[in-house]
Amino acid sequence: METLTQLANQFYVRELVGILLFASTTSWVINTLLRIFGARSIKRPRTPDLEKPSIQAQRTKQIDRKQGEWIPQDFKRPDPVAYPNWDVHTSQPKPYRPFRYGPKYFITMGLRSMKWDEWIELDNHYPRYHADKARRIKEREKKCVMVAPEAMDGVIELLEELQSPAAPISPCATHPSSAKPPWASTTSSPENLSTSRSVRSPRTP
Repeated sequence: METLTQLANQFYVRELVGILLFASTTSWVINTLLRIFGARSIKRPRTPDLEKPSIQAQRTKQIDRKQGEWIPQDFKRPDPVAYPNWDVHTSQPKPYRPFRYGPKYFITMGLRSMKWDEWIELDNHYPRYHADKARRIKEREKKCVMVAPEAMDGVIELLEELQSPAAPISPCATHPSSAKPPWASTTSSPENLSTSRSVRSPRTP
């Protein structure tokens, strides 16, 4: 009788172990399949890429041109709004969040579109930055600024684009209430009133 009881117990234990293994294996397989096929069917919507135009916009903006040929287009940047109560000696830098709020943030190149009024924002650090750059340019001369001849037109265009929004954005440094901007176009070369330097473009005769 004892031998029969032991055999029966061993049989039940083997059956129980087999059932448990089968149940756990089946549960693992089902969960794995649900994860794979569920992730494919339900995807998190991607963050819209503001730097790339939509397919419809790409179709409407197609221009007939040869490969490697660029057709110039007229474009004028919207005039920015002047900063209220701006002063080159007292205006603090605006606090910005360097990354998007949320529990997870995947670091990428960080390319985003910007508002036109936020392209150039001067603050009370500007005189120090300007003095450092002027000193380095004076010390290193051509080693500090090098431009390829074929890129000169693009560099001049960028220079003109950078100096043009500074005038309407920032009022006069010494007279905040004055309508005269820090870059006063009294001559063909705009003058930086905060440093008494003229911004002379290579295109200026």
